[in-house]
Amino acid sequence: MKTRVWMIFGLVGSLAMGAGWGVRRLTLGNERSSWASVDGREEGEGTGLISEVGNPAEGENRARPSMRQLGVPRSSDDLESILRVDPGEEFERFALWIAGADAEEIASYWEAYRNRENRNNEVSDLIFIRWTAEDTDGAIAAAEGTSDEHYAWWAWACHDPDAALREALANHPDRINNVAWGIGEFHAKWLMEHFDKIPEENREMAIRGLVKWDDAADPESILDFLADQGRPADVRMFKSLVRKDPWAAFDWILSKSGNEMNYSGATIETFIHTVSLSHPDLLERMGEQMPAGRYRRAFDEVVFKQLMESDPDAALEKALATEAPKIAIERLCQTGEQWIQKDPEKAFEAAVKLFAQPFRAIERSNEVITGNHSGYSGGNGAVQNYLSLLVATDAGRTMDLAKDAAARATNATDQKSPFGQGSTVSLVARQWAEQDLYGFSEWVAGEEPSHARTQATVVLVEELREEGMQEERMEWILREPQLKTQIQWSFREWFSESPERAREWAESADLNPEEVKAIQSILNP
Repeated sequence: MKTRVWMIFGLVGSLAMGAGWGVRRLTLGNERSSWASVDGREEGEGTGLISEVGNPAEGENRARPSMRQLGVPRSSDDLESILRVDPGEEFERFALWIAGADAEEIASYWEAYRNRENRNNEVSDLIFIRWTAEDTDGAIAAAEGTSDEHYAWWAWACHDPDAALREALANHPDRINNVAWGIGEFHAKWLMEHFDKIPEENREMAIRGLVKWDDAADPESILDFLADQGRPADVRMFKSLVRKDPWAAFDWILSKSGNEMNYSGATIETFIHTVSLSHPDLLERMGEQMPAGRYRRAFDEVVFKQLMESDPDAALEKALATEAPKIAIERLCQTGEQWIQKDPEKAFEAAVKLFAQPFRAIERSNEVITGNHSGYSGGNGAVQNYLSLLVATDAGRTMDLAKDAAARATNATDQKSPFGQGSTVSLVARQWAEQDLYGFSEWVAGEEPSHARTQATVVLVEELREEGMQEERMEWILREPQLKTQIQWSFREWFSESPERAREWAESADLNPEEVKAIQSILNP
């Protein structure tokens, strides 16, 4: 929990810094440990308790004053009383005690604690961080040959990365992973400067430790280091850079453009999202400096959404003034949906401009991709959502706009074919038929013969078929001259499903000789 994290940080961290090493973080909860286990336990199990200590010079004498010599406030507990406490449940109390404990007391505590059931990994981390600070050799010896040996080596790397690595390389190759992780977690700068000292097979552990925390002092250097190592940008580290210095993060993205754009592509969306939360006022200026392309459009999209929230009227004006069809359609649908409840007139103002866009652009915006197929129903296309709201508000008015657009359309073959996959009339008709099939059929029945009525009838016939209303479907096919070519195959489909009902209808239907012939070929093949 953050509250007790900072309490312990204040109790232990500031005093530890006086000893020449800085405690940056004591973490609990669901964070995972920073040590790398090679003892059959899951890598990263538990929670790391300290990160990013001061970087010692090579060969520096590691002798430090004890915590008591530093004047750490003493806990009211002694060894006997603290052993009666569950340190996982009363972590602050335990941390205060161990902050002032000497090596002998820590060793005694560990001897009692290590055999407990349901041990707490955060507690074990802190024990060895303190123990190796007081008596490195004693901590290493106590853990040697046990399943807890990784704690000691990881903690040693916290205090003296160079010595820990030298000893592991020389005499304990099975502990190099633990040391490498600890170095990465606690000594980012040291690791990046001495990465060649880490054996290649252990470098992955070092990298994992390096990117363990998202509040590194210099995230940009770490990102550059990862890039130099041919590794992808770490998302959490990149977010840290964005929060610390958004312009530096922006420059970093631009530096990865061109041949390396694929490298930074995964972080563009992360950048925009993070900036929108932490520095929303910068997005527009940054977007203006972004090279033209899909990433520039991604900036513009977020900026427009911000405008919708802060000034809906200005967003509507901007949508109405947008010239690029694809972007205009997206914005008009977004603002239209926003206004449909508050002010339907403004929503229909956006609809007028929407229907003025090229139909092919509207069609593509409405298309819903499912697997390897595309279609126009059952999905959540921007146009589809908006039209659904418009139809629910005033279906007749929406259809009038669609008819006007269809009449103006040129060079759009689907606008002239009743069997085309789409048209502005068809798009609205589908929404109307799905919401109110009876009301839609009444509107079609009241229309004068026209291309728009034919297209609407096609939609009506399709919807009646889906609803299993085959008799009504056949009646509407007979009423629309341009659909008469559908009589034979439509009747065949009905007859195969319900032969008696289909035969009864055929015997009583008012059919001309040509229609009778088509149906008799099915009834009496």
